[in-house]
Amino acid sequence: MYTYEEILTRLERRYETLCGRVPDEASDIGIRLRVLSGELFALYARLDYLRKQILPSSADGEYLDCHAQMRGLDRKESVKARGNVTFYLASASANSVRIPAGTVVATDGSNAARYRTLAEVLVPAGSLSVSAAVEALNGGADGNVGAGRVCVLVTPCAGIDHVENVGDMFGGSDEENDEQLRTRLLNNYKNISNGTNKAYYIEQAMSVDGVWSVGILPRARGAGTVDVYIAGQDGTADNALIATVQAKLERAREINVDVHVGALIIIPCDVNIIVKIRGGYDFDDVSADITSSVRNYFYSLQGGETVYLSEIGKCISGVHGVVNYTFVKSLSDDMIIAPNCAARLGNINITQRD
Repeated sequence: MYTYEEILTRLERRYETLCGRVPDEASDIGIRLRVLSGELFALYARLDYLRKQILPSSADGEYLDCHAQMRGLDRKESVKARGNVTFYLASASANSVRIPAGTVVATDGSNAARYRTLAEVLVPAGSLSVSAAVEALNGGADGNVGAGRVCVLVTPCAGIDHVENVGDMFGGSDEENDEQLRTRLLNNYKNISNGTNKAYYIEQAMSVDGVWSVGILPRARGAGTVDVYIAGQDGTADNALIATVQAKLERAREINVDVHVGALIIIPCDVNIIVKIRGGYDFDDVSADITSSVRNYFYSLQGGETVYLSEIGKCISGVHGVVNYTFVKSLSDDMIIAPNCAARLGNINITQRD
C-alpha cells in the first residue's frame, strides 16, 4: 500500500512535469495536493482493509463472523462461572435465617469477581451454616477462582457473619476472540462434516457455548456407539454442560447410534523456556505476550490432538521482541494425547537469556 508521503511525492512530481515547477507547500496548489494525498491515502487504507476481509484466514471482526456464519458457525459468547458458597453465622439462631436470591458475594482485592445466589436459602434454626449455588455476575474466565477466594459479603444479610467458597468456581469462559474463531473456522474447512463422521460430532458439540475442546471415540462401546468428551476453556465440564451437549447430540445423531457425552480428562503441560529478547523491549511485556500466545494454542487443541513443540515454537517466535528461544526441562518433545483427554497449559516459566 502507498504511504501518504509516496502519494504526495508522486502528485508533486506529476505537477512539476506538467507545469515546470514544484508547488510551494504553503501555496494554494500545495495545500490542495496535501489534502488530496490524505484522502487518497485513506482510500488506499480502506481498500487494503477490505482486501483482508475477503478470506477467512485474514478477516476479522464482523467480517470474520460473516465467513463463519456461511459455514454454520457462530462466535461463542462468554459463559459465567458457577459454584457454591457457604454462609456462616457467628452463633446458632433460634429462628431460621433467610438469605435472599440475588445476594452478592465477591473475592477480595481491587479486581474482585462478583457472584450472586441463584435461589433463596435458609440457615435452619440451630445451625451455623448453609450452602448456596452462585454464578458470576459477568461472563468470562476471570470468574474461575480457587477455593477460599470468595470471602466478601457485598449484600448485607442480617445474622450472617462471613461467607466462603469451599470448592472452586469453574466453568467461566471468555467470548471467543478472532484468532480462536478463525482457528475453528479453518478447521471446519479442512475437516468436512458429512453428518456421520468425527467432524460432524465435533461441529455439533463445539456449537454449544462453553465448549472449547471435543474428543471423539467412535465404536467406544461396540458398533453403533460414539463417545463424545468435552471441556470448557478452563478444562472443566460440569453436569449442566454435559447434559446440554447430550441433549443436542441426541437430536442430531444418526439413527440407531448410541451417543454418550462425558468430560475430557485434562493433561496439564508445563512449558519452560529461555528467551533472548531484542534490545528496547521490556522482558515482562514480552513474557506476558508469550504466555498469552501459548495459552491460546492450548485452548485451540481438541481432544486427542498431539501437542507439537513446533507449534509452541511458532507461538513464541511470533511474539514481537523475541530473537531466539530454547526449551528446557519438562516439555522437551511432542506429547501424544488420548482421544478422551485434552492438553492444557500448566505452569509456564520464562527466563531471559543474558
